[in-house]
Amino acid sequence: MGLRILDPQEAGIAFLRQELIGALLACSFFCLFPVTNRGANHLPTINFDKLFIYVSFERKVLPLDSRPLFISYPDADAWSKSAVPLCPFEAYSLGSIEDHSTDVLQVDFANKYIGGGALHRGCVQEEIRFMINPELIAGMLFLPSMADNEAIEIVGAKRFSDYNG
Repeated sequence: MGLRILDPQEAGIAFLRQELIGALLACSFFCLFPVTNRGANHLPTINFDKLFIYVSFERKVLPLDSRPLFISYPDADAWSKSAVPLCPFEAYSLGSIEDHSTDVLQVDFANKYIGGGALHRGCVQEEIRFMINPELIAGMLFLPSMADNEAIEIVGAKRFSDYNG
């Protein structure tokens, strides 16, 4: 429990209130986090300095309220050892993942780094999701790159904006 940088293959859980997320995003926005050893620790970029080069100032304003966010990074073998049957599911071939019901599991297999290129030039599914749900960016601070047998679960991230194109 608690906010800490995880090691690869380390299971854990963190509950983040939106006030903390807002503070973390403000620090990211003003590029206050140290960048030394982030790559060596397999952590994605967290400061917005690279994003400043590619996106207008107006798109970087991140409104927040006070709901909690739940982030879970389960044990690496949890799925393979589980005896719990999966629930029925539907797969949609049309529409955007973020436009479907909020009461469903949404999966993204885009990048071993959470957020992918969200704070760089990236502009596909994961990066778009991190821009319209900016609370997700907070996870980039302390979640290292994932191995093939790892996953990150985030529950409660609020959608603040929309996009077109």
